[in-house]
Amino acid sequence: MITRQVRSSTGFALLPQGTATNNTGQAPAGQDEKAVAQAGLRSLRQSFAAAPGDWRGRGDGQWFAELLGLDPAVLSGVPNADGTDQRDARAANIALWPATWGAFLEGALHPVLSAEAVAETREFFLRYVSGRGPVPAVKVGRQPYGILPTTAFSRLQPPDSAHRRTLGRILDVAQDAWDKATGKVARVLGDDEDPPPGYDPHQRLLDVLALHPTSAEYHQRYALGVEDYYNRENLAAAGPHALDLLRNELRHPQPIADLLARFGHQVEDPLLNGPELIRRLFAGIQYPLLGPLVDDRPLSETAPVRTYTPGPDGRNYLHWLAEKGRTDLDALRLEDGFADGRPPADLLYLLLRHGLMLGWEDAARRLAVTAGRAAAPPVDPPFVHVRLRRPPGQAEPPSESRWRLLYAPDPAITGNPDDLVHRYIPEVLATRRETALLKEQTDAVELLADLPTARLERVLAEHLDCATYRLDAWRLGQANELLSTLRYGAGTPKRGLHIGAYGLLEQVRLRKRTTLTRVSLTGKLAEVFKADSLAHDSRNGGWIHAPSPAQARTAAVLRAGYLANGSPQNKDAFAVNLSSERVRRALALLDGLRQGQSLGALLGYRFERGLHEGYPGVDLDRFLPALRGAFPLRAGKLSDPPATDSGAPVDIDLVEARNVVDGLELVRRATRPPAAPTYPFGAEHLPEASTTEQAAMNQEVQRLLDLHDALADLAVAEGTHQALLGNPGAPRPRSTPTPRKAFRPTPRSCARPAAGSPSPTGWVCC
Repeated sequence: MITRQVRSSTGFALLPQGTATNNTGQAPAGQDEKAVAQAGLRSLRQSFAAAPGDWRGRGDGQWFAELLGLDPAVLSGVPNADGTDQRDARAANIALWPATWGAFLEGALHPVLSAEAVAETREFFLRYVSGRGPVPAVKVGRQPYGILPTTAFSRLQPPDSAHRRTLGRILDVAQDAWDKATGKVARVLGDDEDPPPGYDPHQRLLDVLALHPTSAEYHQRYALGVEDYYNRENLAAAGPHALDLLRNELRHPQPIADLLARFGHQVEDPLLNGPELIRRLFAGIQYPLLGPLVDDRPLSETAPVRTYTPGPDGRNYLHWLAEKGRTDLDALRLEDGFADGRPPADLLYLLLRHGLMLGWEDAARRLAVTAGRAAAPPVDPPFVHVRLRRPPGQAEPPSESRWRLLYAPDPAITGNPDDLVHRYIPEVLATRRETALLKEQTDAVELLADLPTARLERVLAEHLDCATYRLDAWRLGQANELLSTLRYGAGTPKRGLHIGAYGLLEQVRLRKRTTLTRVSLTGKLAEVFKADSLAHDSRNGGWIHAPSPAQARTAAVLRAGYLANGSPQNKDAFAVNLSSERVRRALALLDGLRQGQSLGALLGYRFERGLHEGYPGVDLDRFLPALRGAFPLRAGKLSDPPATDSGAPVDIDLVEARNVVDGLELVRRATRPPAAPTYPFGAEHLPEASTTEQAAMNQEVQRLLDLHDALADLAVAEGTHQALLGNPGAPRPRSTPTPRKAFRPTPRSCARPAAGSPSPTGWVCC
């Protein structure tokens, strides 16, 4: 199916992250056709045969094929199957983990979680959690589709693992808070929901459109340790009262302790025995991070981070971090080697550097445990190098810093009493099991080094979101793991999948109020339903069948406007009728407009033709001169003759000078206050007309109003459709009408115009 779709006129492709879904002033929506063709040729030459465990060598096509159980060769020739969006997201999660989730789980929650629990959480996060889903989006024609494995999480059976069962319970508890938070997100109200007080539908629409898929700005807050606070107060002899103030009056530790209890961790005395997170007093004010996220230049889809190191072989800070992260902790710590001695201030750089330094400390701690040392806590004590003077003759006590292992000789680790541990680690980075995580981390930074800045910004935002509010990504991670277990449980990947469909009813509840009325049925409807009446909900707009998702969006917006603005007093507000007959007549008017005629003239033609042909036996032609005088066509009355391209005046005889009723002015007079939809349509000095003649002219004006309304409906529907496609200012073909002799028919006659005449109907009646 994929192979046939790729070769069809519609086409099939994987959709890269960052592809525009709306037209902008810089570029149109979607990928450029040339770029799609080049991507197809590249993937045709790509070999989709990387080892299942080697995530660094997989292209997006292989991720897609493995999830759906396809032969990776099927993706050969599919545009963008050689992309690296999934690999980039995995690399960012690996590189940033120590500075985000790793620091929080090991440090802020110490000693709640064991080292094994943190390691298993890391493995789950890196393999199954992603801010962009497990596989890339696909595109059929110009329509994108996302693919997400999901399931009924209330019935999900986690793998036979104590960690996964505990993780599932934690996500269930977090789901309650998530549900409450999502209730505050702007959304469109359902048909049976009453608007809250002060509800503004237009503001609600703007709030919905303002939502962004990832975080757009970042803030920081400072925290003060309880120990620091105690010692500050103790200088004024108020230390004992400080803890009572925190416990009893401020109730500082209780909310966090209650939350940990909901997650299954009980704390007797949170201030003394609780995790590090409880012993932090966060400032009540957050400060925005106003520095650059990735680079101090505008984001680009093609240019990587600029050069930051001096010399002809200058490198960006990602290459510098990858190299120093493998070889030189001192340079990494001192930020030595940047141009003008000014290290970057980008958020990505700061997080990656901090994560690499934590990676070095973790490697030293693991080496010490292997050498028989007691496992040191992965946190710094509240105070470092703040102690009483040592008594004379006693040796200097060891530093309390967690970094002292790196800057001390340890022959049990290095085999050399003079070799410092931080100089030993680069020698065994690729060979020791204890340094494998640091090696994986530096490799991940190297993979990110040459990515364009816009792609780096996306993976950074997605990772930070997954470390904060993206519970949905963790939930889908459970489904991804379940699918992976089913696909690879026996070792050999299982190929194939079953395609089906299902329906799901959400939030089914009794209506708050009844809006049902009885509607009488006659004719075929009465025969079909075998009843003379049915209950009808006046608030139910019914269903609209649309041939494509794009047209369904247009219909939904038009229907929403109709339901939101209609009222019993004005049922036709925002009503749009696009029956085939009305559309055909409106298109005929548009054809005439494209040929250079005015709307007033086109409507006048239709009106006069209807009077002449539509009422046999009733002589309505005698009213035309008076109607033309009451509603004169003003098109063509120019103060200055037009000129040709060369500047010479055009013969005035070549300019249109039709003599028909101005149909547009007649429509205005018949619809706008004081409306006069019946003869004489608000005009004066029109001849007397019999009842039959008045009825005929009134009926013809109603047809004219319907034609004008059909044109308006078509314009509104087309404008809405183009705006939703991302083409608010879509260019239209333009042509300069060629001046031609105007057709002047014999008065009160009906004649066939000559070939090439701009008449929209083929007949002109005067």
